[in-house]
Amino acid sequence: MTIQQKTRLLSRTAIGVMIVLALAVAALFQVQRALRQSTDNRFDSRALAVHLRQSSDDLTRLARSYVATGDAAFEKMYWDIIAVRNGEKAREDGRKVSLQQLMKELGFTPMEFEKLKQGEDLSNTLAGTEATAMNAIKGLYADGGGQFTKQAPPDPEMARRVLFDQAYHDTKKRIGGYVSEFDRMLDIRTAEAVERHTLWANLLLGTITLLTIGIITLSMLFIRTFSGVVRQAAAQLHAASEQVVTAANHVAHSGQTLAQGTCEQASSLEETSASLQEIAAISQNNLTRAGSAADLMAAAEGHVTKGNGALSEMTESMERIQAESGKIAQIIKVIDSIAFQTNILALNAAVEAARAGDAGMGFAVVADEVRNLAQRSAQAARDTTELIEKSVQSASEGTDRLAGLAEAFRAITENVVAVKREVEGVNVASREEARGIEHITTAIRQIDQVVQSTAATAEENAAAGEEIAAQSGNLRTIVDRLEALVS
Repeated sequence: MTIQQKTRLLSRTAIGVMIVLALAVAALFQVQRALRQSTDNRFDSRALAVHLRQSSDDLTRLARSYVATGDAAFEKMYWDIIAVRNGEKAREDGRKVSLQQLMKELGFTPMEFEKLKQGEDLSNTLAGTEATAMNAIKGLYADGGGQFTKQAPPDPEMARRVLFDQAYHDTKKRIGGYVSEFDRMLDIRTAEAVERHTLWANLLLGTITLLTIGIITLSMLFIRTFSGVVRQAAAQLHAASEQVVTAANHVAHSGQTLAQGTCEQASSLEETSASLQEIAAISQNNLTRAGSAADLMAAAEGHVTKGNGALSEMTESMERIQAESGKIAQIIKVIDSIAFQTNILALNAAVEAARAGDAGMGFAVVADEVRNLAQRSAQAARDTTELIEKSVQSASEGTDRLAGLAEAFRAITENVVAVKREVEGVNVASREEARGIEHITTAIRQIDQVVQSTAATAEENAAAGEEIAAQSGNLRTIVDRLEALVS
């Protein structure tokens, strides 16, 4: 069996023993917990039996006190105890639970439960007798249906007789007997549980002791196994130390050769890095100029855009003037038509004035003046129409000329946009070129740093190789001492 197989076997065995030990310890704790639970259960059960006996005695005392004094306070306390025992009123811990329910919660055996239940039933029977006596003091008697509704004169003598006769005392004694029998059965069950748990605890303690001895034995086997492994390792170290001396000499020679080649490579990389830095400076200058040209083209495009906007606004203004001139011409035509109609009306008025003779002379003069005014208005309207037609013609010619100018500006704008696009392309290309050169420069700089570091490392390796060769003799001496120590 190999060392690895022995180690694996011992490890698995140790793990198995430790698992069993942990289970045994957990089982021991469980047994102790069960033992403590049995003791607590015995205490609670004994307290419940004492409570039954005490409550029965308290009921007897309160019933007799009420029969003797007729004080309602004793009756109230009596029925409070009954309500608590039946679960109709809260106990001291705040729970509303009956005595039988508490008996079930404590996990009594059927015989124990029966004994305590018989005691409770007898106590309830006495409670009926005590209720009969207390109601007799108030003049109330049983009606045959379980209620005390039949009225008659109070009978204190009968009440005292039923509470102090021999049957009442015998029933009280039987209640005490049932409770005592319950205590005896509870003690027997608790003793058996304690004995059983104690036996299990002793067995578990013995198992834990044996497992501890097993772990100690496995530890000794581990020590013995690994001492052999150390002896074998010492022999292998002795053989390896001889090889280390030879390898150290080779490492020292190779380190010196590597250091010399690395120094030459570092010198070449420094020259390459300087040339790349000059190219990067030129590329950066071109990038700056391309950026300036792109900014100028952007500004020119903005001015041309503003000029196009102004031309568009002027064209719209000329078109509005032309449209408004047409409207004015229409208004003048309306005025000319009004003047013509006014002239006709003046002629008609003059004719009517002539027919009127002397009576129409003043009206004829007014009609003549109206006709003159109509003629002057018609003449002015014709003159204004000619001027407006000339203005409309001039506005139309201006609009045509502005359209040609706008077309020329659009052509210029398209050319400027095309030139701007080309300049931006040059700018982007220059920026990418500068970024690429910068990356190359950074890479060369990093390579230079790595080469410088490699050169330094190579020199350190050469020194380390010489140091390894020097320390190999010391290693050989230490291995000899280890072999002597293991033997």
